Amino acid sequence: MRRPSPRPPLAILAALFAEASGNPFTCVQADNFLNAQYTVPVGVGTPEQYLSCVMDSGSFELLLSSAECIGCGKHRKFNRSLSATYSSKQPDESITTIFGQGKVVSQPIYDRARVGNLTVGRQSMLLMQENGLRDFGDGAYDGIVGLGVSGLARETDPDLSLLSALGVDSFSICFGQYDNEPGRVEFGTPVSGLDAEYSEFAVLGNDHWHIELSGVAVVAKDGTRTEIGGCSAEEGGCSAIVDSGTSLIAAPKEILNAAGGLLDAIGDVDPNCKGISQLPTIELTLGRGESARVVSLPPELYVANMEVEDEPVTTKLLASHRPGLPHRVDRNATHSVRATSDPFNDFRQRLHAATWHAQLSLAAAADPSTQRASSAGSPRVSEACVALFMDMELQSDQPGKPWILGLPLMRAYKARFDRKARTVGLAKLPLGTKYCTSCDHMTIEPPTAVADFFPAASLTATPLRAKHTVQLALQPQHPQPPQHQHRTHASLASTHPHLRMSMRSLHLPSWAR
Repeated sequence: MRRPSPRPPLAILAALFAEASGNPFTCVQADNFLNAQYTVPVGVGTPEQYLSCVMDSGSFELLLSSAECIGCGKHRKFNRSLSATYSSKQPDESITTIFGQGKVVSQPIYDRARVGNLTVGRQSMLLMQENGLRDFGDGAYDGIVGLGVSGLARETDPDLSLLSALGVDSFSICFGQYDNEPGRVEFGTPVSGLDAEYSEFAVLGNDHWHIELSGVAVVAKDGTRTEIGGCSAEEGGCSAIVDSGTSLIAAPKEILNAAGGLLDAIGDVDPNCKGISQLPTIELTLGRGESARVVSLPPELYVANMEVEDEPVTTKLLASHRPGLPHRVDRNATHSVRATSDPFNDFRQRLHAATWHAQLSLAAAADPSTQRASSAGSPRVSEACVALFMDMELQSDQPGKPWILGLPLMRAYKARFDRKARTVGLAKLPLGTKYCTSCDHMTIEPPTAVADFFPAASLTATPLRAKHTVQLALQPQHPQPPQHQHRTHASLASTHPHLRMSMRSLHLPSWAR
């Protein structure tokens, strides 16, 4: 068992303040799996059984692998028979939940649940009975914690979501920027005045962390700015869902892949990962009018070295359900947004093309280092650097063409989701910061030259300097299960080390299918 780190004096004061004010707060480190999945330990039952769970802002439910699950593989599984606080839901029933990775048939129950310092004595949760999630056996997560806008665990009954049961109105998420670095998840709000300064964006609708996206631009190193069409008011506008459960950034095909579109403006990404820092910066204008702000994604955070198998990745969907129980389909958050095409199709083709070019150039240089054969009978693996954008044709009940801003955004910005205020706040993270890698870090280091936000109406004006102040860290009071060792970098090098990812580990949004 890993001993909790000694808590700094300010964190102790914060804990006392939170307890006295009735404002719950805890900070938990998120383990990194191949820079595509980040998990947090969740204690379930009495005595506690620990499962590693993805913190997913794109869904609502607490979904866990269980001892009776078919298809859950070698994951940690919750065994209800070992918990003194388990209770069944009456009447008993079976629920199918549709995720981007596939379908899961589960059974709703109640039991004790804990994240960090925060505990719910009787939480509604779903125990997997049959698991059809794509590549679940290769993943690092044993369950999914839904952190959506809704206060309900499911749209079909009055059970509360975990956030509602914890009495938490807001949570924050950000991830380390270097290869294999962990992330940071906060539940609740720290002491007033000691948090980073955010730019806030109003949430659209009632189902997702959906905000307005009114412009896209690509800025070259020499300052040349290329506007990408498709998101202006005259063109019908765009919107963006901020989703911690999606590994990439998804954009409409007409904006991403068209001639003169985003990928064209980015230019050629060297498949052997050379010159990544010389690629342009991507700017997204969130909001509209005087409230609009520009967020920027540097190439070091939107390019990764992606591994792919020669055999195509397939998605297996589960069609059956547990017999003998009333059965219903819960589409989670899919009733307002759904994908109408395979989101990985074009991305996979682009990746295969990049690996092919990488192999050709390496073969010409007599360097086979990135082409390696697996053991007998296993598929051969290749890798290449690619931009972390996939096209996804979405239908939404909100105006504008939907985007999904996944993990790359939350390496560049700390995202705060406020259910009460119905806002998404973004605070700039300077390139090279270690703030998001641990709850021990007390401050976000101020950037040395680059601003965080500047008014969209005055793009030529002098950027405002980022204002970052003290951020408290709270370590869980209870021992946590052993965590993976993370490779970290002692200092920011002149060339930011590129992230390494695997096609098999990529996580789709919950409504993609």
